[in-house]
Amino acid sequence: MQDTLRLRLVREIRSLATPGPRMADELACVASVLLAVVLAHWAGARMVSWAALSALILLKSDTAETLRRGVMRMVGTLIGAGLALVLVPLAAQSVLIACLSAGVIGGVGLYGMLTGRRAYAWFLFGLTFEIILLDKLSHPALDTIEFARTRLVEVGAGTVACTIVSLIAAFLQGNEWLKNRKPRPDRMRWNPTAARHAAQTGIALALLPAIYAFTKMPELTQAAITIMAVMIVPVAGIGQSGLIPVSRRLYQRAIGCIAGGAVSAAVILLAGGSLIVLVAGLSVGIVVGRHIENGDNKINYVGLQFSIAVLTALAPTITPTSTCRPPPGACSASLRAWPCWSRSCWLGISWCHACSNAARMTRRTPSPPQPDRQKAETPQPVVVSTTSAPGPFLRMDSIAFFAEALLE
Repeated sequence: MQDTLRLRLVREIRSLATPGPRMADELACVASVLLAVVLAHWAGARMVSWAALSALILLKSDTAETLRRGVMRMVGTLIGAGLALVLVPLAAQSVLIACLSAGVIGGVGLYGMLTGRRAYAWFLFGLTFEIILLDKLSHPALDTIEFARTRLVEVGAGTVACTIVSLIAAFLQGNEWLKNRKPRPDRMRWNPTAARHAAQTGIALALLPAIYAFTKMPELTQAAITIMAVMIVPVAGIGQSGLIPVSRRLYQRAIGCIAGGAVSAAVILLAGGSLIVLVAGLSVGIVVGRHIENGDNKINYVGLQFSIAVLTALAPTITPTSTCRPPPGACSASLRAWPCWSRSCWLGISWCHACSNAARMTRRTPSPPQPDRQKAETPQPVVVSTTSAPGPFLRMDSIAFFAEALLE
């Protein structure tokens, strides 16, 4: 699998300079992200990278779809932040309440993401609550109301930026920009497979407040984001436990994050504080990540995670000033923050793998012996999947992986 992934990545990189709709979409993403950074600074946002991330994720080839997703992101963020204002002050006083609220609300948000018509709003509802809760636990003096307000500002800046760019692109390209319109999704219906998968997510999220209470590990918000992001898999592909599709996303997320982090560190070190070099590095990183994301469906998640890692590291170093230099310490702060961010991501990865693996083991039931037909029957795919792993995460012991992430 590793060789196949490498060959696919090389093939996508070789086609990077090919003019066409993909290049137009990549340039639109660069414009959307840079505009979001400017708007976020103008609005006084706390996390510029979140505004840039919103602009990257929301931009689609259909302007109406971009606006619809932007509204859902705003609504989900607003509801999640409002619920956090009510529950987080209570959860900050009790580890039990923090664990229960993190598990229930995160699980409900992911279930809505898997089955609901307004899936993106459900996801942002759960994700926003988890971020505010874990940030409050890590920083007890944090003003929850102000944090919720600035999160809305950041999402709003990204939404406005990508909507403006999408409208301009639609005006310049006409029907070519609108040809990828997707059909309207169905309404939410009860699905036991999705409910089981969401329950696994809730269990993993519920353990994060307890982990912080015992270890004081910083930046656990990134672990929560990792857990919710990698557990987003099609319901039809979950199977008995979701182990294989989740592990595949974990594998691709790790590759994208490591590659994006390495590229970002090189850009920061080579830039020497030059804003022009930082902007150029961010732009190239977005183009490469978006190109991979829009290419082969089997590796597109690597491209998305590469772009996110580049945004997380480089966007905070970029400010719209006339001096063409970022504020003092911004570049070094991004480098210092990266180890905490990556460690929290690895923690989320280990927990997702552990929960999926535990679910697989609990659902395995031995079939009755059939000696006469044993040689004639072809083994079912689920039997093969328990012995042949698609990536290294299935060959790791989950408990050892988790312990290593804590002790590093």
